[in-house]
Amino acid sequence: MTRYVEAVDLLWLNSLSSADSIRLVWCDPCLEIESETEKILRAIDPSLVLITDVSLCETIVKKVHRDEYLKSRSKIDIICDSPSILIERITYCLDSIKRLYAYEHEQQSVRNLSKETAAFIWFHILRNVVRHFEKSPQAKNDMIEHFREYYQGNPAQSKRLVEFAETYESDHALWWYTQPSFISDIINKTLRARDIDGLFSLRYCIVDLCQLLDELPRLTEHLTVHRAMLMDRDKFEQMKEHMNKGDLVSTRGFLSTSRDRKMAEKFGFNDSGDPNKVEIIYEIDVPVGLKRIVCGDISIYSQFQEEKEILFDLDSSFEFVEVLEDPDKTDRWIIRLEANDRGALLADKYVTDSNRELTESSAEILFGKLLINMSDADQAIKYFQQLLSQSNGSQKSQIELIWAGNNSILCGGAFLYP
Repeated sequence: MTRYVEAVDLLWLNSLSSADSIRLVWCDPCLEIESETEKILRAIDPSLVLITDVSLCETIVKKVHRDEYLKSRSKIDIICDSPSILIERITYCLDSIKRLYAYEHEQQSVRNLSKETAAFIWFHILRNVVRHFEKSPQAKNDMIEHFREYYQGNPAQSKRLVEFAETYESDHALWWYTQPSFISDIINKTLRARDIDGLFSLRYCIVDLCQLLDELPRLTEHLTVHRAMLMDRDKFEQMKEHMNKGDLVSTRGFLSTSRDRKMAEKFGFNDSGDPNKVEIIYEIDVPVGLKRIVCGDISIYSQFQEEKEILFDLDSSFEFVEVLEDPDKTDRWIIRLEANDRGALLADKYVTDSNRELTESSAEILFGKLLINMSDADQAIKYFQQLLSQSNGSQKSQIELIWAGNNSILCGGAFLYP
């Protein structure tokens, strides 16, 4: 095995005009024909060129390699020809990741942020980008049509949707959001699924919700809010086992909570007695003075003001404190969290360190480039197709340049030059 480590020069590149079919070049002068190594490599990538002559490899690589182009790509961290330098850089990157993002855990509406940072950053950027989306008549029509398709075949909801389409105004978005089992369900399902088509269609009302939350008065005193839910028992056991004090968790959409614990409990009863479910109450402390957490009392917009609803924006993050068994009820657990700005600051650092060039783009294009940088090829393609269908001439040119310059989204690869 040591022999292969020392002899390998690995090149992973996207299809350039001079080598449309080449995805992986493997140079190993010690390689035996029909070896196990070759079988493994071809299983990884059928578009493989195997070369046993070092000089021939050098000739081929020079034909498909363009340093000037590669150095401008944000996905490339370093270009080096020394194994020791490469190993040193990889070790440094891994150590940096371990320091910043410690552990991954995901459940229905809350996820551990420590290793799943990319997904959190996606929400953080979404929150900042949607504020710049154009609120055109087309965007409003897209929103209404999306709701109409979702509720097709449901006469009761279709009737509500007629009223929604005729009367919706931006300053009423929170009122509509608080209507039970209506647009809030669709919005949060779409956010949790990171459904690009759906999010693009719903951009009009998501912008409205974010803007209205921004305009609500900030907290002037310490607040404790509650959210009750049923959780799969196996997921809860994983959470208890793996989550540590100080871990960051983040919502996967807008988070509804209540000032009144008794009111919150009504939404988390295990009425059926399902042994595979466990009752959970999130107890969230919200200190005064947070700069990046956006939340507000929206009870004045609700027809159920007794719920005393506090709504958190879609990029809110919290620090895990502890899990406690509820002394008032058997098999009910309290998960204590504290709101803080760490998640937003972490996302800011990622954007600053890795995506400086994105700040020069329009908001819509910035979001698509983030998907590319997250290596989310399928979603990036969907997003840019949506954007192209509704873009003007100059924006189409920008999108086409980005598409061409990041053709990794077409072949599913990523630039990596050892």
